[in-house]
Amino acid sequence: MTDFLIPMLFGWPMISLSLGFTFAGILLKRSTLSLVGAVLFLPPAWYLSLYSAFSLILPLCLFGSAYAVSKGKSGLAFLLIVPILIVTSWLAYIVLTQ
Repeated sequence: MTDFLIPMLFGWPMISLSLGFTFAGILLKRSTLSLVGAVLFLPPAWYLSLYSAFSLILPLCLFGSAYAVSKGKSGLAFLLIVPILIVTSWLAYIVLTQ
C-alpha cells in the first residue's frame, strides 16, 4: 500500500502544486505564496535525493526565489526557478520515455 501512496503524495502532484504556488507568488508579487511553494517542494526533493544528491539543493533555489520576491526582484526570482524547471523537465522526459 505504501508503494502506491509515497509516489502519489511526493511525486508529480506535489511537484506541480509547488511550482504553481511559486509561479503564482512571483506573478502576484507575494513572497508567502512562493514560500509555500518552496515548502511543498521539500518532500519531492527528499524523495528524489535517493537518486541524486543534487535534488537537495533545489529547494534552496525556491527559498531564494521567495526571498527575491520579498525584495521586489522578480527577474532574479524567475532565474532561480530555472534549475527546478530544467530538472523537472528532465525527470518528465525520463519518466515518459521508459
